[in-house]
Amino acid sequence: MLKNVLCVVIFCLCFVQMNSVEAQLKSAKEIIGQYKTVFAKPPAGTPRTVSVDAPLLGNGSVAVAIAGAPEKQNYYLARNDFWRLKSGYNESFPAVIGKLQINIPALKQASYRIEQDLYNAVTISNFSKADTSVSIRSIVAATKDWLIIEVHNNGRSTVAGSAALLLPGDDQFNINPPLENKFPDTIANGRNKSGVQWIQRGFTKDVDISTVTAAACKIVNQSAGEFTIAPAQTIKIACVLSSNFNSPNSLSFVLQQVEQASVSEIEKTKQQHLLWWRNYWNESYIDIAD
Repeated sequence: MLKNVLCVVIFCLCFVQMNSVEAQLKSAKEIIGQYKTVFAKPPAGTPRTVSVDAPLLGNGSVAVAIAGAPEKQNYYLARNDFWRLKSGYNESFPAVIGKLQINIPALKQASYRIEQDLYNAVTISNFSKADTSVSIRSIVAATKDWLIIEVHNNGRSTVAGSAALLLPGDDQFNINPPLENKFPDTIANGRNKSGVQWIQRGFTKDVDISTVTAAACKIVNQSAGEFTIAPAQTIKIACVLSSNFNSPNSLSFVLQQVEQASVSEIEKTKQQHLLWWRNYWNESYIDIAD
């Protein structure tokens, strides 16, 4: 008899706990979903060598800062394990890998608004001018080192543009531009037979620990860096990042990964990203009734 009573009590407690967790999930979305970060004009202090004023994306290993005018959106790419590592004053520092630049000339002098959805960790950029209107949804995936960008044409006319994966400009190589580069790095870039763009940057000379990182990028289902988007249509861009701390040959790894970035794989990654963030916000919960 006592055993049966205990079973009933345990069942009731589990049922109550499940209902409590479900209520918590809903509450977290209701609370966090109220808030968003809004940028009404392009950042004025990105890039620079200290803190930046740009919308930020990241997953703990990859960081991205978005800057530039509507017609030239720059996604500055970094990793938390890409540093110049040398003992000595002012000889160790984090470094950018490069940038992914999305050029849409028709958006010159367009309106500018970027919103960051905190609950889903999604950044939505909206640019409009007359019949031309484009929205860009961007995430750094929570479960893999992918930057996923979706460019959607909300307007009534076809838009044309390009996506270019670029190494840092001359002013970003130097600690005190335009002085001569104080800490030489090794750089390389190219495009493979499939049209995938890639860049590689490293610090391997006169350092205590060698660091090399790479990024590869493609427009899904296209073989070149240029694109056209008809009204109501969307293109998807995948950019994969890695370092020599993740894989012995970071360039080979990112090239292999980006080839796997099909439409279905991107959708799967997006769903994993949303689930990860949903679970993240629900790791803890406090409700102070008033």
